[in-house]
Amino acid sequence: MTPNTILTKDMDPLTPEEKEFMCSIPYLSAIGTPQYLATMTRADIAYVVALLARFSSNPGPKHLQAVKHLFRYLRGTLDGIQVDLFW
Repeated sequence: MTPNTILTKDMDPLTPEEKEFMCSIPYLSAIGTPQYLATMTRADIAYVVALLARFSSNPGPKHLQAVKHLFRYLRGTLDGIQVDLFW
């Protein structure tokens, strides 16, 4: 996760547009994939995955941005293994 990033419940979607947008995002699926990796092979992402999972009931745009950052990190550390990620 980006240093000094703080995720809180206050970052839940507030406007109807944000709520509609976040309903169209498969946030739970996006968290489930790295959660499996964190428990089986990637201990380096365990903390951030657990943190992101706390907001699975009502994620906001900042939470989604953190998930995308996690996927970019995973993609950058694959060491030549091709994996199709969500974004």
